[in-house]
Amino acid sequence: MPRARCRRRGRWQFGWLEGCSVETDDKGFIRTGSAVHAGYEDVDLTLETSVPGVFAIGDVRSGSTKRVAAAVGEGAAVVGQIHGVLRERQRLAGGLR
Repeated sequence: MPRARCRRRGRWQFGWLEGCSVETDDKGFIRTGSAVHAGYEDVDLTLETSVPGVFAIGDVRSGSTKRVAAAVGEGAAVVGQIHGVLRERQRLAGGLR
C-alpha cells in the first residue's frame, strides 16, 4: 500500500482513498470497529475497516484522538488484532484445531 499522507498545509487530505472500498465518515475519516466490521468469533476488531483484514490507525481513523501518543498506542494494539484475524482465518480454513 502506498504511504498515506493525510495532512498537508493544515488541511486534511483524503484523495489517496479514492477508489478504495473502505467506509468513511462525513468528514472523510476512515470508519473502523463495530460501526463497520464483518466480524470474526472472539477477535477484537476495533481498528479493522469495512474491508476485512484492512486496518486503520492514527489520525486517519474516525473518532481517533489526533495525537502522536494515541497513534503509537493504536499501532501497538493493531498488531494483536492483525494476528487475531490471521489466526481466525487459519482456523476457518481448517489449519488450527
